[in-house]
This record gives sequence, C-alpha cells and structure tokens, in this order.
Amino acid sequence: NMKFMLNGALTIGTMDGANVEMAEEAGEENLFIFGMRVEDVAKMDKEGYDALQYYENLPELKQAINQIKSGYFSPKQPEMFSDLINML
Repeated sequence: NMKFMLNGALTIGTMDGANVEMAEEAGEENLFIFGMRVEDVAKMDKEGYDALQYYENLPELKQAINQIKSGYFSPKQPEMFSDLINML
C-alpha cells in the first residue's frame, strides 16, 4: 500500500495495519477510510445497535432506502427489493 501511495494511488481501506501508519504520516485526509474503528465497536457493544436510528437521522440514507422501497430502481417490478428493505 505504501509503495502505491508514493506513486500517487488512492488508498481505500479500513483503519488497520499499514493504513494506520500511512494516515499518521500522510494525513488521514489523503486516504479514503471506511468501516468502524475500535472505539466505534466498543461504543456499539455498550449502547447496542438500532438500525432505525440510522434511518431516521441520516437523510441521505433515508432517501436512498425510500427510493428503493418505492420501486424507483425497478419500476416494472416495484416489489423486487422488498426482502432487502425488510431485512434492513
């Protein structure tokens, strides 16, 4: 990863291993980090997980889910993704 970064490649990954070192040296703003951090996992273990809270508090997520549910992406089969929506 470090050699790729030195040559200008985008770094996309979780905050572990060499990515931690690269973030420290190059700045986290130069990496695309996704996934949970250790602190986030500990907080979720303590407080629990409520998917509805994410849905209600993240307008872009809510819009995306509502569009899928409405059949926007599958107008000929509007119920195509109903199992997915119900799992969420």
